[in-house]
Amino acid sequence: MDAYDPATDSWSGSPTNLSNPRRRAKLGLARFGGSLYAAGGETGGFTAQPWFDIYDPATNTWTPGPDAPIARDTPVVEVQAGRVWSLGMEMFPEGQPFDGYDPVTATWVSQPDADRLTTQVCCPTYLHAHGYFGGSWQDKILLAGGTFGGGSPAPFVDAYFPKGRTMRRVGDMTEGRGQGRIVETPTGKVYAIGGIGMSGITGTTDEGRSLIARSQGINTVALRWVHQGGTNPIAAYTVYRATFTAAGRLHTTVAPLAVLSVPPSTATTSTYTDAGLANGTWYYYQVKITDSAGKTAVTNEDWARSTLPPSAPLNLTALAGFRYVVLAWDPPASGGDLGTAGYSIYRSPAPATGPWAAVGATVGAGATVFLDSPVSNGIAWSYAVAAHDNADPVNEGAWSVTVTAEPFEPPAPFVVAWTPVALMTQPRYGHALLARGNDLIAFGG
Repeated sequence: MDAYDPATDSWSGSPTNLSNPRRRAKLGLARFGGSLYAAGGETGGFTAQPWFDIYDPATNTWTPGPDAPIARDTPVVEVQAGRVWSLGMEMFPEGQPFDGYDPVTATWVSQPDADRLTTQVCCPTYLHAHGYFGGSWQDKILLAGGTFGGGSPAPFVDAYFPKGRTMRRVGDMTEGRGQGRIVETPTGKVYAIGGIGMSGITGTTDEGRSLIARSQGINTVALRWVHQGGTNPIAAYTVYRATFTAAGRLHTTVAPLAVLSVPPSTATTSTYTDAGLANGTWYYYQVKITDSAGKTAVTNEDWARSTLPPSAPLNLTALAGFRYVVLAWDPPASGGDLGTAGYSIYRSPAPATGPWAAVGATVGAGATVFLDSPVSNGIAWSYAVAAHDNADPVNEGAWSVTVTAEPFEPPAPFVVAWTPVALMTQPRYGHALLARGNDLIAFGG
């Protein structure tokens, strides 16, 4: 294992590597909290492995974890909803479940195929095979490209949503790709870079513009998307809505819902609130961006249904110790339309101005305690908790108040040192001892 130090612009080899026989190729790697998690991989003879190893940078050690339920080579490994997810394999058989590792309980759960199927007519994620790649996007995991039963790489991209146990097709890339890379930038855009295309090695970069649709209470869905101009100023946003998915082509399938004016150039995002909807009905959205020269681009397609989410959790407290913080809270006053199904835990370096990161989740309305470990000592961390319902995908309510805690090093042991000073005038046993001023008086015995 090699480590890169941006301060010195140099690489160095780690003195601690995975031990034999757990060294392998084609493994997946993700960071969660203060640790690195290596899942799956391939050993000699093209044998996929279920191995799972955890690296602690603080101690520079690798520790074998529990094997994953399924042996996977070239898995997509990402962190979402408080778990380390391992998805796919090089030869991806139909119906293969996804696996999620919970660092709190140190156990794996398999996401059954039945929970991932949708009624949408699209290319299911589990058909992505040789050469597919993926990455995190918002609160989802993307699987992109790869070949489908042989042939040229495909442009298909699917989004898996661990909290809601769903997956759906999103917009296609401009060309088929295999063995590329996906990354999300702080602006909310997603880039697919490089890989093997239909005409050989590709240097093309695809840009996906981030659209998020979320329930905003009864009869209302709120949209938010990236606002960023190109060569020409942005002239308009056109919002499209339907009660069915169009696999990223909603803008060519239905009439516009609304045409919006552009916010000030200093803004970084745009929003739209769609009210008067039928509760419980799924609505699918896409936004077309038009510049002053008439050139257009479209966002991804996202979906939501309007329900009232739970209110904010109450009475959040935090207790810090050596490399850990324990959080406790009370359930929200209201579970919303569907009741409280669990909680998401968010953390930010104090003061609580962000960036915020999801560091874990609990399941059940009464699961109101969470251990965040390991976390760095000597840093003040801010925490907030949000409750969500059991919608599909879930609707997350307002955040709790924020609290701050700072893990610390334990104090040095207190040692009492005894030193002989003087003998009493005579030996005594069972005597009394009295301090008077600077004198010690012994009597009786």
